Amino acid sequence: MKITKFFALLCATAAFAAGCETTTNEEPKPEPEPTPTTLEIKVNRERITIGDEVSFTVTLDGVDVTAAETLEIYETKNYTVVSNPYKPTELGKHEFYAMYGSLVTDKHAVVEVLPVMENIPDDPQPENTTFNHRILLIDHTGSGCGYCPQMMTVLRQLSEDDNYKTKYNEVSAHYGSLATYDNAKSDAAAIVGGNIGAYVEGFPAVTYNFLERTAIYDRNLNIVKREVDKLWNKDGAEAGITAAATLGANKVTVNYKVKSAKEQEYRVSVWLLESDIYSNQSGASADWQHYAQHAIRNITGYVGPNDLSGDSIGTIAVGETAPGTADLAIISTSWVPENMDVLVIVSAPSEKFNGKFEVVNTALCPVGGTVEYEYL
Repeated sequence: MKITKFFALLCATAAFAAGCETTTNEEPKPEPEPTPTTLEIKVNRERITIGDEVSFTVTLDGVDVTAAETLEIYETKNYTVVSNPYKPTELGKHEFYAMYGSLVTDKHAVVEVLPVMENIPDDPQPENTTFNHRILLIDHTGSGCGYCPQMMTVLRQLSEDDNYKTKYNEVSAHYGSLATYDNAKSDAAAIVGGNIGAYVEGFPAVTYNFLERTAIYDRNLNIVKREVDKLWNKDGAEAGITAAATLGANKVTVNYKVKSAKEQEYRVSVWLLESDIYSNQSGASADWQHYAQHAIRNITGYVGPNDLSGDSIGTIAVGETAPGTADLAIISTSWVPENMDVLVIVSAPSEKFNGKFEVVNTALCPVGGTVEYEYL
């Protein structure tokens, strides 16, 4: 029995006969220090790729006891016994401890299980710097907008036109009061709406790139085509993009390279998108209009008010490349990673906008896949 408990029991027993006195403010006497022993657990690798094994070594006062029959290794999740070596089947951080007789390791061993990273594709044309140009087209919308299905129809027709579908990448931003009951709304879409959408007076509206001030409200295919034609550079984009997007534990990791066709500073922002999100769309005349496509879920590269230009990757000489990486958290369990893509957006200083950074090219990459440089 512990000394402090024994002392209290002794006093309680003796108090009836001998009036043992106790003081309620008295601090409990410290327990005797245990015999110094150190049981430690270590792993051969603190970071592994999913599918790889990790091995444990356990020592007692510096002596290896890993092979002892009474030794057991536990994972803290569900406190289950694991083998040695052990192959984790889930991404993320795993913690382990060991029991040797009555001794338990004080500190846990931590192993981070990473996904198998997708490799960025090799450049099939190293000497080429003539890239197809894809502008950024943003559909500002919400499931409570009764006129928005008409714009959805226009944008669907645009995507089916062979002369236009390679000139842009489309995203949908669901935010504001008309997205109150919209399953495609997100905080990131609200940030985009608060920056680019500051020039939008109502839904539906289509805007282009970061800084173009023309918001198209007319649900007219020819008007949207006219705006795309005004911004698309038939001679090629100022930079090309290749990327790989890997699904990890509650996040998507994007590795990318930007190849320059014009020597200047470049910035990169990456947007996480999700498709096939069902909401009860007001004004819908067809079933497909209840499903949002390429809805903004998360973004990197928000610099500040009216600046979504992203992280600088420096000045790149013509024909040279610069790499980068971005992590995008999957915030909600209702998001479906299998329906996700990432949009890599490259911007550069624009004379038209007094040196502010404007979109010069975009590339859409599926999560779990890659996208190559798109040459003309």
